[in-house]
Amino acid sequence: MRTVYRANFQLSDQPDPKPSLEAVSLLVIEWASSRRGIRIQPGTDLSANQAATNVGVRSEIETRYYEGAIGTAWGLRLTTPDEEPDVVWVTETTVHRRPDHTIWISCSLQVGRQGEYLTPVVRFPSRPGVVERILSKFAGKGILPLTSKPIGCTPENVPLLLQLLESPSRRHPVVFVSTTSEGEVLADGVKLADHLAGLAYVIVAQEEAVSEQLGMTLSDRLNCFHGGVRLYWPGFSRRSSPYDHPLWIRSKIVALTEHHPARLGSEILNRIASVSVFTSSSSFVPWSRLSEWQRASAIEQAKMENNQGELLTLFEDTNRDLEAQVQQLRMALEERAQDAAKYRNLAATYRLALESGDRTEAEETLETSIDSVAEALAAAAREYPDRLAFCWNSKSEDEQSPFEDPAAVLAALRWLATEYFDARNGTKLCSDLPKAFRENVTGWSYEPHQSKLTMNHRKHRDWYHANHNGREISLPGHLRYTSNTDARHSVRIAFAWDVETKKIVLGYLGQHQQNAAS
Repeated sequence: MRTVYRANFQLSDQPDPKPSLEAVSLLVIEWASSRRGIRIQPGTDLSANQAATNVGVRSEIETRYYEGAIGTAWGLRLTTPDEEPDVVWVTETTVHRRPDHTIWISCSLQVGRQGEYLTPVVRFPSRPGVVERILSKFAGKGILPLTSKPIGCTPENVPLLLQLLESPSRRHPVVFVSTTSEGEVLADGVKLADHLAGLAYVIVAQEEAVSEQLGMTLSDRLNCFHGGVRLYWPGFSRRSSPYDHPLWIRSKIVALTEHHPARLGSEILNRIASVSVFTSSSSFVPWSRLSEWQRASAIEQAKMENNQGELLTLFEDTNRDLEAQVQQLRMALEERAQDAAKYRNLAATYRLALESGDRTEAEETLETSIDSVAEALAAAAREYPDRLAFCWNSKSEDEQSPFEDPAAVLAALRWLATEYFDARNGTKLCSDLPKAFRENVTGWSYEPHQSKLTMNHRKHRDWYHANHNGREISLPGHLRYTSNTDARHSVRIAFAWDVETKKIVLGYLGQHQQNAAS
């Protein structure tokens, strides 16, 4: 399993309502019970230790309870299916009441493949709904309350904002949203705060004077103004490097939100989540630690009773858990090593291209500069004008697609314009195109045929046909990038091989095409 999200925060001990372990646990159970497809049998006791129990198709729920010298802790582990058949999501939420009676929340989201396929699982981080539900009822404790809502800032509040930014005890990032000179806020603070609940403070300037006041203390290189958004990591000071605290300027925000209103929030969430999943503190209680506490308590009890058989069983369980943790860490290190090698190679190739004076090669190499699907389509059109025909139908999103991995779109189109084109043109035979596609283009799958009944049905015909050179062309070919229902994280491309023009006709790009089931 790969961890894509991790949050850890203390709840405020202020009354109205004052949090308790029982109240927060009940809130987590209510959230799990409300999930689509989850059916928990009446009488199931989730307040104590509940072994893994089937609660739906490929869905399981499990709870654990611990009470001892470290305090009292309760956790819930919910496994739910992805739309891809052998991929599952696991949400682990732990409520820990320490001996000093403070209450801490730990939540992580993992994704992984249960089957035997070695195909990578490509998924983007998202904020589990349980985090927003907890913060909506019980505020998080901090210099300012950690909440799922944006915090407004007036010029009079700037000293408090500076105190928050420079506080050595600050645990969470600050996302500051400035206004334009006309008083306009380009980034939706409500959506940002919802995206980042449990991970960051979202501070929204109420007027331009807030940035002006900040500018009296911070340099222009560390400030944020003219409608920009800045991420201030913990450890910030007025002597910090501006490159350590990412800035989204006005033009970048406009470009991102044009494609999808939540695109900026997703990008910032990706930044923070990529750090949070590799950050652990004594206050974070993962599911595995809760298990360790339970087992340590049981071992002490078995020792006191001199129960050798129970001790042997407990030690064997401990060894199995440790082996699983080592394997998971090894897989995470391998993934990071592959990522690092990829970007080192990219940087080296780009540097060599620049040194040789070949700027065209450098621009083609720097694929990470492709910021949208529109740019990916334009790049493919430049590279393969004689092989690809862009004939988008009326249902296609194409250049307006909010899909957040445009480089993946370009990779798929390059495969179509090379290996697929050569196979259909007869210049290079390939006996299994779906397998070749799956092995060469990460995260995608290819289906050569869609249902003729569906494609020709009068209600769905517009989704499965395109016009090319004055002719109507059906689109049986289908490329799919993940089965996620979020348009930011998945995409489909429908196409056809046109024998007459010897071109690949691209007719649809977007989400799942309409059929009888949808």
